Amino acid sequence: MSTKKASDDAPRGYKKLLLEALALRAQGGKSAYQRIKLLVAVYKDRDFRIEAGNVDDFRAAEVLDEYVEDLALRFLELQAMVEHFPKESQWSEGKLRSMYKEVMEANGQPERDVQRRHKITLQQYAELEEKLKREAARVRQLQKENAQLKSELDQTKAQLRELKKEAREPVAA
Repeated sequence: MSTKKASDDAPRGYKKLLLEALALRAQGGKSAYQRIKLLVAVYKDRDFRIEAGNVDDFRAAEVLDEYVEDLALRFLELQAMVEHFPKESQWSEGKLRSMYKEVMEANGQPERDVQRRHKITLQQYAELEEKLKREAARVRQLQKENAQLKSELDQTKAQLRELKKEAREPVAA
């Protein structure tokens, strides 16, 4: 019979905070402030750093990125936003995108570029695919020519060595 209490199995410390952050994630952006505050506490937690083997700030932040991936920003970006907008009321009034832009401007950093997707038609895709096939065939042909030229070069080098060898030998009269 175990003397372990049910409360002994309950997560403590940073693990409890991570579970709370996961629960808040289901609420989406409206719980962003609370979730980030929890994750900042986890980020600063020594036990978290030791147990996860992430002493480096960036590696620790990468672990926490998965808890905020639905917000389309990284943990360190959100942490900077919490520092710039410390009151929860600022978060409920603002929008993450405009808040992020303001933080980037305040830090003198340009907003990161978001690469747009280019939509193409099926015909354009087929044309690109055909071009890719042609270029792949051209690459194969050039590789064959290259191998052939290397072979000719090796033969020419061998002939040159032979000629040099003959030139060094005395001519029999």
